[in-house]
Amino acid sequence: MEENAKLKKQGEDALQAAQWQERYEAAVKEKDEAMANIEKEKEDLMKLQQMEAAKLREREKLSSQLFLQAVSTAQREKEKYEAALKEKDEAMEALQKERDSSNSSNQSHDEDKMVVDQDGPSCADDFIDESDEPPSMLSDNEHGDELAQCADDNVGIEHKEHGDEIAECEDDNDGIEDKENGDEFAECADDYDDIEDKGHEDTFAECADDYDDIEDKGHEDTFAKCADDYDDIEDTDEEAGITKEDKFDVKEANPNPSKKNRRCYIIIGAIFCVVIIAVAIAVPIAVVGGGNKRSEPNNYIAQNKSICGRSIPINLSDRSTWPTPSTPTLFQADYDLRSITLVKDDAPYGSVGIQLNAFFRAFDYSHDTRLPLYITQDNYFFSTAFFKLFMGGYNKDASFWEMLEEILGAKIVENESALTKQGYVAQDHKTPEELNEYVGDELVATQIRNHRDTVLRKLFQYPTLTGGDDDVCSLTRSEGPSKKYTVIHLSDEKTNSLLKQLERSTGLDHSAAVEMSPEYVKAFLAPLKMLNSDIYPIATGEYDRVDTSVAERVQALLNDYVLGDLIRLPKENRHLGSVLYFAVLADVYIGNPVDHNSMWIARMRCALGLCSTTFILTKKMLVNWEVEWVSYVNQDNYLELYDREMLGLWSG
Repeated sequence: MEENAKLKKQGEDALQAAQWQERYEAAVKEKDEAMANIEKEKEDLMKLQQMEAAKLREREKLSSQLFLQAVSTAQREKEKYEAALKEKDEAMEALQKERDSSNSSNQSHDEDKMVVDQDGPSCADDFIDESDEPPSMLSDNEHGDELAQCADDNVGIEHKEHGDEIAECEDDNDGIEDKENGDEFAECADDYDDIEDKGHEDTFAECADDYDDIEDKGHEDTFAKCADDYDDIEDTDEEAGITKEDKFDVKEANPNPSKKNRRCYIIIGAIFCVVIIAVAIAVPIAVVGGGNKRSEPNNYIAQNKSICGRSIPINLSDRSTWPTPSTPTLFQADYDLRSITLVKDDAPYGSVGIQLNAFFRAFDYSHDTRLPLYITQDNYFFSTAFFKLFMGGYNKDASFWEMLEEILGAKIVENESALTKQGYVAQDHKTPEELNEYVGDELVATQIRNHRDTVLRKLFQYPTLTGGDDDVCSLTRSEGPSKKYTVIHLSDEKTNSLLKQLERSTGLDHSAAVEMSPEYVKAFLAPLKMLNSDIYPIATGEYDRVDTSVAERVQALLNDYVLGDLIRLPKENRHLGSVLYFAVLADVYIGNPVDHNSMWIARMRCALGLCSTTFILTKKMLVNWEVEWVSYVNQDNYLELYDREMLGLWSG
């Protein structure tokens, strides 16, 4: 028995030893496999690093080539510029020499051509008629008049016997005064306002009557007579011994022209002045008439299931498809009250996101005070950003403002003075800065969300579609409405400096959204299989470009071996409206919660049914035993975007 027990014990020990040996061998095998896997991973990692280094060298090489090409191009342009500058200087020098030579020649020619006629008038041949009246008659005229300065420029006429001064009808057409008859001929000035200042007594017809009076008061000759005189001049040119070359070189020797010539001066001057008056009257009338011309009625075409050619999950015109209920107003206002809440032409404050805060919180303030809300047509938000986003390109007629009143659920008036005249008073008026900081305690997140959603959905039915540079769909069209893409929102250091304040409100760490590292971006795009689609960085305040304030974060994205080839930075069609719509309509949007602009883009996306691919309020969570970045905004009600207790000033 003892021997059997001993054998049994030996067998158990042997079995146990065999088991341990088997375990040991399995462990050794597992270790060898693990070491092999580690070596393979190291090898793969080395290959990956080598590939990344090769890509980086290739990019550096390409950058160097582009830099050298740019330097070469700049040098060539500089040489062209210097050559052109030299050519210009030579041309200017040659032109100056030519002018000096010409002036010297003309001066000599003028001295040789000067003619002095002591026995007759020295007016230019165009106004001399020696065939009608002999020279003796010219000096002994009916009134003994003197016509001074009858030179080429025809500066003016002096009627010395009667002290008359006939209006210096120069190029400036200052006016004609007929002091012999005490009449004032309309001050033929370019400035139409001068005519209005005289009490609107002188009209175009009156000027014509004044002109008739001139003819009636001893100047019976007409312009046709002047033309006859001109014909006579041509007949007598040779008799007078004046050639065509001499016509504009004649110096004045006798200041007593014929009465006939003087009448020609008067009539031509009068006609010229009448023409000037006609133009002066016609231009303002044309301008005013053009401004008051009846505009074509607005053709409002609402966007329904798509915006800028990109489909959206809801129908903007069908409220049954809206994920939140329609709430056009926060309360039923009594517009018979004379005390009101007013949004007027204050100085703008902050970015478009902060202006949206202030604008919508005016509705909250109206609700909390139970005062009706009035909005002036010249208010700060309409003047700066609103029409760049919504309802731009329409004629702002009465029907337009009525329609906007229905969309906003508030009264819209021309300006504050119109309200004051009717006896309305803005009670405890708040500036945009004060409204931005206003966080009431009566409304709950659900009411605020429903109201904002309703207004935004109505506004997105009428985006600013002008077909021009300010069209909100220009960037979407140029990049392709059907393409899949992601927009990531970067912010400058000034905006990001508010991070700690936001984190105190939420109690969470939002630094990853501010940094927007490649790993953070890939954490959201990889599960959505969007790592083969284009990625567009945008930056608040730099919608027309992505500038140096976010350059380091953009460069980090470009340097990433996965994201680098996906980053797109279009330069054309970038402006506030086009970039904002491009972000709102993106397949995926990764935002920065510190940035008010980014928060409003997220709210707009949720209102349009795109909340499931919007990542702005995020945190790390354990998912399937792995730590992952996730959005903690509820995709169905997204009340977190309007939670005043959690977000404070960022609550919208």
